[in-house]
Amino acid sequence: MEKRTLYLKQIDGKALSSGVRLIKAEYERGDGSSFWAYAVVGDPQETTLITGTANGGYGIDDCVDFVPGQMRTALEEGHAVLAGINAGYFRRKLHFRPYGLSIRNGVEISPPHSEPTIAVGGGIELGTLWIGIDQNRQLLFGSEETYPQYRGKLLYAASPSHYLVREGKVSLAQEDANLEPRTAFGCTAAGEYVLLVIDGRQPGYSSGASNRETATILCELGVETGVNFDGGGSTNLSVCDSQGQIITINQPCEQRRVFDTLMLVRK
Repeated sequence: MEKRTLYLKQIDGKALSSGVRLIKAEYERGDGSSFWAYAVVGDPQETTLITGTANGGYGIDDCVDFVPGQMRTALEEGHAVLAGINAGYFRRKLHFRPYGLSIRNGVEISPPHSEPTIAVGGGIELGTLWIGIDQNRQLLFGSEETYPQYRGKLLYAASPSHYLVREGKVSLAQEDANLEPRTAFGCTAAGEYVLLVIDGRQPGYSSGASNRETATILCELGVETGVNFDGGGSTNLSVCDSQGQIITINQPCEQRRVFDTLMLVRK
């Protein structure tokens, strides 16, 4: 288990628009290393979630685009996009197919375990979990075992790797102490949506965070249930300003095209 002590060095928050706020925070450890975390929080009374894919398509082969590009496509389709993060894991060689469930506009692009099982440590298998928005705009957390009862009832879905927070407490299937860029999503007891990224692999600016540190920050933000999405070079949090311009809020360690995104949109 980790022995690192984490301190909140500085924090800044501001409203992006009605019902949406941005939080920037710098954390420091006892050894002097530090990292930056960025979160967009959406009021469930004013916002909801959708997923995006490359060029708004429904393919699974060579279908990747940057997070801002997928947000731009959603804007062109008429969605009032507010923010977006990279979502599910995908093969980064050969064909770029997702490992797990991906649903867009009610169309199942790929099912759970759509690629051969890959264990990533701690008994975690990519492609087994999902989060989704049903036809009543309710947020659901599920697995491949529960998916059959929801098939055909979800409008949007993406596949995280594992839970970080359950019942408001850190809950890790995998104790990953490596300091990496991280992408996570959570929902608070009040139903707020929390899109979180942590920058890493950039000495002097941001070292990255462990799984436990990521989960701890979600808890600090009031998250009751939180999950881990693809990180590393995929980590990206972008927002859409009042002029329709898409701005990347964090400082990605690289610009990587991804299979799908999770977007906060105006109801």
